[in-house]
Amino acid sequence: MKKVYIGVDIGGTKIAFGIFGEDFSLLSKHRFAFDNQKTAKCLMDKLADEILQALASQGLGRENLLGIGVGAPGTPDMREGKFLVCANASTLNGYPIGPHLEKALGAPAIIDNDANIAAICEHELGAGQGFEHMIYSTASTGIGGGLIINGKIFRGSYNCAGEIGHTICTYKTGRDIPYSNPGSVEGYAGGGNICDEIMLKIAAGEPTLMKELAAGGKVTGQIIKAAYEKGDSMAAWALDQIGEYLGLLYFNLYQILNINCYVIGGGLTNFGDELFSRIEKTFYSFYFQCPKEFPVYFKQAKFSQDAGIYGAALLFTQQ
Repeated sequence: MKKVYIGVDIGGTKIAFGIFGEDFSLLSKHRFAFDNQKTAKCLMDKLADEILQALASQGLGRENLLGIGVGAPGTPDMREGKFLVCANASTLNGYPIGPHLEKALGAPAIIDNDANIAAICEHELGAGQGFEHMIYSTASTGIGGGLIINGKIFRGSYNCAGEIGHTICTYKTGRDIPYSNPGSVEGYAGGGNICDEIMLKIAAGEPTLMKELAAGGKVTGQIIKAAYEKGDSMAAWALDQIGEYLGLLYFNLYQILNINCYVIGGGLTNFGDELFSRIEKTFYSFYFQCPKEFPVYFKQAKFSQDAGIYGAALLFTQQ
């Protein structure tokens, strides 16, 4: 009998899922809109129905399921199968997602943080293949992370390991920002906070092409990139700051964990070598004793949109 896994990726605007073979090859993928106004039960009922319909379209049913993995941006309670706090999907806070899906679909369900499942995906199938230890980091609206140690995801005592963006790099200084502390790496390198800081500079009258490029709207990462490519000095400042504080973050992680592979995903990696060269410059400015026989690798993630569904299914390799 054909056996399959389901990998589910819950975001603030959509729920995506994939059907995977026993070798974790993708058989099909699906998505539908996430409505935060609906109850958690309603959303999980819909998810179960969508999965059953997708299975049926391939001549499969509950009896073919090996397991359902679920990732979301939040703090997971692995034992209870729920998210204590689910960022951008607050209606799911505290709801027993795992038990709900197990009952509805008749197969075991595992939940985990979205950065953890992306880390698993990149380690198993992406840029981190072949490394025993690896740190995955997002460089996007926020700075998230997932730690792979001895080939397995490391979750810590309370399943909260990897929240690297909330580490403090300037004690008691830095702007107040939502969902983090002043002086956190996310405050200096998170794309959302950088864009907010640029908007304040524009409001203060500082010159930049981004004012025209935003056309009265909000500055985005894409606008920073477009302005940078036109030689805009403020966009260059933003990229310098992001690279500097990410380099500082990875240096601190290296000193603590001695992990030599950093896989970086997220929208800011669209800057390519312009970002990575800045990260490496800062990292090596601290790590002045760097024997060539002990190289450190900074790699761009291979997966983007599908990392969530792959990583969620691959949760079953971690058991």
